[in-house]
Amino acid sequence: MVEVGAAIIVEQNRILLGQRLEGSRLEGYWEFPGGKVEPGETVSECIEREVLEELGVRARSAAVICESVHTYPFGTIKLLCVHTFLQHTALKCNVHAQLKWVDLQDLATYNLAPADVPAVEHLLRYFSNENVEPENR
Repeated sequence: MVEVGAAIIVEQNRILLGQRLEGSRLEGYWEFPGGKVEPGETVSECIEREVLEELGVRARSAAVICESVHTYPFGTIKLLCVHTFLQHTALKCNVHAQLKWVDLQDLATYNLAPADVPAVEHLLRYFSNENVEPENR
């Protein structure tokens, strides 16, 4: 099983999604930015590295919000969704067809990668909690 970190980046009740490139695995699906946790790397280190590679900005990872396991035809992944804070918002679209800020309430209307789908309900509950406030950066 491969561990994959997913950066859950929320600003003003909108969450960042990236659309997979044409010709890639799962092309056209929307996903949370992130990627495979490399050997010897923590999920936090993975998120910070992947956000820099994919979005061109530094980030700070916080708590794991939820996790799920999904088996694709190409293998099984354990998706770790990590609350992530960007240090800058001037994003670059380095590995996706497009990036989009999506209202949290509209998240389930997007054609999400199958491993990302179980996270939607958890994220809606997590971010509707009045005690969860974005940190000042």
